[in-house]
Amino acid sequence: MQISNATALGGIRKHMHDILRNLDSQQFKQSYACTNLVFDTTFAHEIGEIKQQIFRVLPLPIKRKPSLTDITNLWRLIKYIKKEQVDIVHGHGAKGGLYARLLAVNCGVKAIYTPHGGTIHSMYNPLINKTYLLIEKGLLRFTDYLLFESQYSATMFYKKVGDFRHLSRVNYNGIAPPDIESIKRKSIAIGYVAAPHDVLQMGLFGVLRKEKGQIYAIKAVAELKQQSKIVHLHVFGKGDEQNRLEKLAIKLGVKEQVTFHGEIVGVEPHIYAMDIILIPSLFESLGYIALEAISLKKWVIASNLGGLPEVIDHGVNGLLIKERNANEIAEAILSIADPVLKKKIISNGLNQQKFSLEQMIANIEQVYSWVMAKNEIFSLH
Repeated sequence: MQISNATALGGIRKHMHDILRNLDSQQFKQSYACTNLVFDTTFAHEIGEIKQQIFRVLPLPIKRKPSLTDITNLWRLIKYIKKEQVDIVHGHGAKGGLYARLLAVNCGVKAIYTPHGGTIHSMYNPLINKTYLLIEKGLLRFTDYLLFESQYSATMFYKKVGDFRHLSRVNYNGIAPPDIESIKRKSIAIGYVAAPHDVLQMGLFGVLRKEKGQIYAIKAVAELKQQSKIVHLHVFGKGDEQNRLEKLAIKLGVKEQVTFHGEIVGVEPHIYAMDIILIPSLFESLGYIALEAISLKKWVIASNLGGLPEVIDHGVNGLLIKERNANEIAEAILSIADPVLKKKIISNGLNQQKFSLEQMIANIEQVYSWVMAKNEIFSLH
């Protein structure tokens, strides 16, 4: 059984849905417990396909903060696990991980946990961060295995929560090699022009939240305009920050240079249409957008933090910049004028072996099989 985080959006959702779609259905019968409080076009599009491939979807009112609904959710899951004789519960994100370990205690199932950021990044105020860390430390004893999406996540977890490397490993997020010609046709069909752009087209993809740093991309557009360099920023996604970002674009005089597209289904044709992909995150375990953009031979400019340096080799297949720094973003954008550097970065592309969807799924299947068998020696390659 896969259990989602309370706000399963963006990369967390993609990671989980890739597992649900690709795990060997002959070997593993999957159920999916997910929040029914975050329901959007992308989820509606994907869940129909997923329902055809797995045993059951269990929508629950999973909230981000502690709530009385957690008690009723756990009670429903306990009854379901006992009825269907579930063997493994794999929790994703802090709330999903909490549920997985509590279910392990109450039902005697195996608990696997994939952290996705919150506790690792210390994203909240000091009191909440400390409370969450204490909870994570207490739950560690009920964990059968930890799967991390980046070395950064693993290192930070060992440092903050506990050294659990004997029952954990890094299993990088993976993607399938893209069919670039097919994606190009879809991009043109949407309405994008295939010819080179006179004005640089830049894309921001993701949930509109403070931690994604979209504010610094808009400020960079304003800095470039002051230097008489006109670029166009496309913002894809929705979230709590949209109103603030729209007001900032108006205040800085770049309303005409920033387009908010809202939520989209299928990012690849939109990524393909951009000249540059910006990832100005303030926290990032390992961004899927970086993988997808580099695999599509796009120029990527990203914050030098979290798991992003594990994907992007500065000056080799992308550029890394200091976070919270609009000036560095602007300077990196200007460097695209260097044709030698541009050709080098685009030609190097993504390490398809390291970030392989096939390998990611194979590793998860191996972990599941080992956890059930509990062999003395276990190795993943």
